Formats: sequence, C-alpha cells, structure tokens
Amino acid sequence: MENNVIEAKVNEAKVGDVVACQGLRVKIKEIISQYTDWEFNPVTGERTDYMAVEFIDHNDVYRYWKQRFDGGKLISKKAKEEAE
Repeated sequence: MENNVIEAKVNEAKVGDVVACQGLRVKIKEIISQYTDWEFNPVTGERTDYMAVEFIDHNDVYRYWKQRFDGGKLISKKAKEEAE
C-alpha cells in the first residue's frame, strides 16, 4: 500500500470514508445508496467488481461516484485507523 492508504473492499462504503478520484478527495458525510457493478472478461474468465456510491460529501455537495467509469478509489477510514 502506498502512503499508508488502505483501500476499502467493494461495496463497503461507510460514513467517514474518503473517495479519491481525479485529484479530488472528498469525505462521505451521508450515503444515499451504493451498489456493486461488475464486468466479466470472457477471454480470461475473470470478473472485476466496481463500486458505485451516491452520497453527500463533507461540504454538503451531492456526488455520485462510479468507480468503473470515474476511476479512483475508496479509502476506508476504519481500516486506516486500525492499521495505525
């Protein structure tokens, strides 16, 4: 893990987690909805899971982050605290 960043497991977004995407980092204040999206590669036979989270951030801005399309990652606050 780079810079003590602990990535959350797919579909485990929690209040206090941080979404890091395209140079922006926002803390989740309230989760409206979340789900797992997935993609199957028929050549390799592997399935890749992606997160989608609809939330209000710490600045009271509505956001809808779709990892598969937007890129980025979810940084788990709880996992990071446990690692310290």
